[in-house]
Amino acid sequence: MASLPVEILTVIFDEYANNLSVLHACTLVNRNWCAVALQHLWAKPFTLLLSSQEEQSSISMNRVDNLITTFIECFTDVNSHEKLLCKKYSKKFPLDYSLYLKKINFSEILKLTSESGICNNDSARLRIIYLAINHCPNLEILSLTELPYDQSQFLDSVESLPNLQILRLDLNLDAKIFSTFAKIAHNLKIISVGVQEKEMEFKLHDDHNHELQTLIQSQHQLKAFAMKNIIVKMRSVFILLESQLDSLKLLHLEDIGCVSDDFNIKPIKFHQLASIQLKSCQIETGGLKPIFEADLPKLQQLELTYTRWDCKSDWTSLHQKYKNQIVDSGFNVVGKTFYFH
Repeated sequence: MASLPVEILTVIFDEYANNLSVLHACTLVNRNWCAVALQHLWAKPFTLLLSSQEEQSSISMNRVDNLITTFIECFTDVNSHEKLLCKKYSKKFPLDYSLYLKKINFSEILKLTSESGICNNDSARLRIIYLAINHCPNLEILSLTELPYDQSQFLDSVESLPNLQILRLDLNLDAKIFSTFAKIAHNLKIISVGVQEKEMEFKLHDDHNHELQTLIQSQHQLKAFAMKNIIVKMRSVFILLESQLDSLKLLHLEDIGCVSDDFNIKPIKFHQLASIQLKSCQIETGGLKPIFEADLPKLQQLELTYTRWDCKSDWTSLHQKYKNQIVDSGFNVVGKTFYFH
């Protein structure tokens, strides 16, 4: 097997893309194996290390510090940013790991480095994100949840993120971040937004939400949209996604409070929407009226998981219209005298 061509090795290693120990062992076989395994290791290095150490119920700070150090050394040639984090060496690495990076997640870095000797502060963590966004051209997944404060400046020098496909953002970030992504990322397949605690009501006329709408409108073929931990009118969600009527296939709402909508609602037709997922949501009377009224010719699944209802008639109406699409994945329906297990 040691002489297998690179194309075959790539297919094999794809099966172990989430196994840090196997990938690391493969780097020790020979040069070809090492080159292919490193591409998988560095596609999402922080995710792999966090998953590995969570399985062991402990985090090795030596391994974290070694990963951070190696990551920083990838950018030896970025002379104007040498003060971002301390570098130990000036020698250029034989392989450009920055070309392999496909996923970066601030919350994972935060968890990994909570006790790190070289990266236990928000400034250093944000600079890792800065380097990834500015100097890793093949980045596909970017998650900026749990940022300690608004940091729009790390996007100032970015001209394009052509390969970015998945973007996760906090709705309470600086509105400039949303408008900037609208200019530099046009090939997103998935956008996920939310807040840490459900205390915010989503309103389209707010600056943040207007910029979010601009971001969504800038996408060529958005396939999925997710929202978490906010209070919202379903009509506002549909209007927010109106520019993607011909491409959107999945709508996922989690820990959402769906408040009552106005009765005079213009029906919206989503031509490709195949799945709507409601998880741990609280539905007020009339809260899902836009779904009742919507034209959803491709809807195959309406999944309800631990969803609470204030009105029996709403549940009845939903069930009558989508009885063949509804999937009950363990849910509660709560009314004055109505309760399901």
